[in-house]
Amino acid sequence: RRYPDLFASTVGLPDSVYNGMKSLYEARLGMPLMDTDVSKLVKQIRQPGLVVHARKDRIVPFSDAENIVANWDGAESLFTEGYGHRRILSQPEVAERIVAFLAE
Repeated sequence: RRYPDLFASTVGLPDSVYNGMKSLYEARLGMPLMDTDVSKLVKQIRQPGLVVHARKDRIVPFSDAENIVANWDGAESLFTEGYGHRRILSQPEVAERIVAFLAE
């Protein structure tokens, strides 16, 4: 529920752009954002996935990633130390693990 708001405030989206983004989310999900819960939505996913998250992420709580992995049958996790929210994907070992997961 809070991710679109968090994203919009982090990147400074104008209200008009945010409202359009919110409308797209709701149209694709088929429900109002206030009714969405990631831990419930991931239970519907039938393919495997890789959840990549930094333990010390100051933007998105680490507990959110743990909750997703716990509720997604078939999810694997790559939890890292010391990278934070923005630097994690630029790390070679993270990129290598993502590529290996996709190749599987």
